[in-house]
Amino acid sequence: MLRFLLLALSLPLILSCDVSNSRLSDYTTRLSRSLEVDKPWLLERVEPVLPRLRELRQPITESSIDLLDFLSLGGCELQGVIAERNSSLGRLATPTTRLVHELEFLAVAEACAESLSVEDPDLAELLREVIETKERELPMVIFNATLGGEEFRGFWRARGRDVMVDPEVIAAVRDLRSSIEGWMSGNYVVDRQAFVDQLDLIRRGQGGDYVQYWFDLSVYLEAADEIVNSRMSTRPLCFATEGGSLLKTAQAEIFNNVVMQFFIGGVQKDVAVLSRGSFDLFAETDRIEQLLVEALPKNYRDWQAKRQLVLDDGANAMNRHVKVLKPLLSQCGFLPTSPGS
Repeated sequence: MLRFLLLALSLPLILSCDVSNSRLSDYTTRLSRSLEVDKPWLLERVEPVLPRLRELRQPITESSIDLLDFLSLGGCELQGVIAERNSSLGRLATPTTRLVHELEFLAVAEACAESLSVEDPDLAELLREVIETKERELPMVIFNATLGGEEFRGFWRARGRDVMVDPEVIAAVRDLRSSIEGWMSGNYVVDRQAFVDQLDLIRRGQGGDYVQYWFDLSVYLEAADEIVNSRMSTRPLCFATEGGSLLKTAQAEIFNNVVMQFFIGGVQKDVAVLSRGSFDLFAETDRIEQLLVEALPKNYRDWQAKRQLVLDDGANAMNRHVKVLKPLLSQCGFLPTSPGS
């Protein structure tokens, strides 16, 4: 049984399984009843909240080419890109549209500068200065349109839903990460519609509900630890008779059933699903954050660190609770004993 407890996190991912926070509450309630220990008050903690969009927005240099310079570009492909960017729609563009414009600009700007270098070297030099600024600020433009944008804010918002692993969302984040890797390495190709579709999928993702579950897991299991430790410190659950045999009370059998059915069969199964789903999903968001690390504002990095602490606390809570259960389960003979154990 102990081996099962410790290895439960390696169970295969069940994509159709919804994970409900209510099972955590149900488990601690049943545990307190089975051990005849009052259920403790849940410790109050402050869950990390992503800063508001305007607090995350990175300032971008408004570099533009004036009308005379624009007309001098002649037949450069860049002329059409600048025309759209300088239109009223362009000036009021969302961070997502702004990123698309910047990528389209960078994709053709160097070729235009090269063609201008003979007939108008001054304009070519000006254009190369603009290119340099845009390349330097590209990580911040990408951040504003992705991690610091509305879609990722929706992704990280906890809506109180049962958590379901969504392969389409994982794939969308993975594809976005691949695109960002290309943009950061100088491959400025962008498919507008594919980019919008990726962000729409990401918006519906449950990153916030994942974090909420891990947060609740650490809180509820800390209460469960307190229940078990309280019983261990007061009176035994099972007794050794004068003949040396073990007397298992009806209460002990109920306790064992609660652990087997509601911890192993409930909470442990949920955590097995979420561990795999969290790894697949957060591995990709972590890579995006690493790619844009120089562009992350301090308040985002502060929230990022708190978010990771929640995930670590949840994982540690599982391991800790298994260890807390072991002595009481062993006392009643529900775990095999070995020499020296």
